[in-house]
Amino acid sequence: MDSAISRAKLGEQVGEVLALKAIVAFHGWVLEVDDLRVFVTMHPRSLPSKKYTARFGFDAYPQRAPSFAFVDPQTRAEGKQFWPPHGEFSNASNRQPPQLCIAGIREFHEILHRDLPWDPERYPLQKVLESIQAELTKGHPFG
Repeated sequence: MDSAISRAKLGEQVGEVLALKAIVAFHGWVLEVDDLRVFVTMHPRSLPSKKYTARFGFDAYPQRAPSFAFVDPQTRAEGKQFWPPHGEFSNASNRQPPQLCIAGIREFHEILHRDLPWDPERYPLQKVLESIQAELTKGHPFG
């Protein structure tokens, strides 16, 4: 896959998310693009001070879904210690490597549910972010 195509498609996906200003502001998302990666700072609705950094890797996009992991916000290192400890995330972080069971990310389509085909039209970044945000909020219902 040509990385220039992946980079252009990544830009389209990020642009579509940022165009939804009210949704981005409501959730408090902060997006940062670094080459073929998008880092999204997010937090549970009930606990705005508890921040997590999600990393989406867009190498080989759109042929392959973006890869996903929570990372250290400063170093961007991966590790299960950077994953939220509650709800679906505790299950995900106990898998080796950590894998979240949400459609639209590489680990879902290529490892956990190979029978469910990847379709970039069906799983835009905004929809994936909303799904991850919903799980994050469910995992911290009262702060």
